[in-house]
Amino acid sequence: MSEDRFGDLGPSGHDEGRSAAERLADMDERQLREERERRPPEEDRRPRGRYSWVIGIAFVIVIVVAGLNSIPHSGEGVKGPKPGEPLPKFAAPLATGTSNADANVKQKASDSDQLGKKPACDVRGPGIFNLCDAENKPLVLTFIVTRGANCKPQLDRVEQVRRQFPGVGFVGVVSGDDRTKVAKIVRERGLRYPVAVDHDGELVNVYGIGVCPATVFAKPGGKVLVTKLGRLTDQQLRAQVQALLKAS
Repeated sequence: MSEDRFGDLGPSGHDEGRSAAERLADMDERQLREERERRPPEEDRRPRGRYSWVIGIAFVIVIVVAGLNSIPHSGEGVKGPKPGEPLPKFAAPLATGTSNADANVKQKASDSDQLGKKPACDVRGPGIFNLCDAENKPLVLTFIVTRGANCKPQLDRVEQVRRQFPGVGFVGVVSGDDRTKVAKIVRERGLRYPVAVDHDGELVNVYGIGVCPATVFAKPGGKVLVTKLGRLTDQQLRAQVQALLKAS
């Protein structure tokens, strides 16, 4: 395994049971196989995790439900972390860095080493975003994918609103593209907040997110206040951040 993957970032074993989403993914098996064949050889060495859906599953769900603000009849597994839950820890390459590593989602030392050689909170280095270093203040995490849905404008709305709340941490997570493509998004849209790269979808998987965009609001210490699915206007985003500050 190459050094630029810093040996710490990666998921584990096999999923237990099969969800409806997994059965749906079987219909797209050929596309997934083609994507794997296009990957550089070193990326194919990474074992899939017990936290993982197949990345194609997440994108199928995104296409189906993109733009919705609520999904009252959908499974809980695509709605993101619930109020009161701790944010899953992660360390991931920044779009503005130089690392092309996978995201590390190892939660504690006793977890399988296939998730990473050490817990995500211990993974640091140039060009790495570590969630554990950002949890000392209110956080807004915005998740988007780059396939099948026009979610990039949500990143622009975050950029506009974040300037009004210097005491709040804003983080973007872009799934489905490599770092160079995500870096281009950051440059072209003039984003001034950290944007983490989730090229293989591991972060949307561990966060249980199947909607694009999805925004997680968390109090200091990393406790989730609320997860909002679908596009938020500037006004809606601002109101949620104000509610987060009051709750913090």
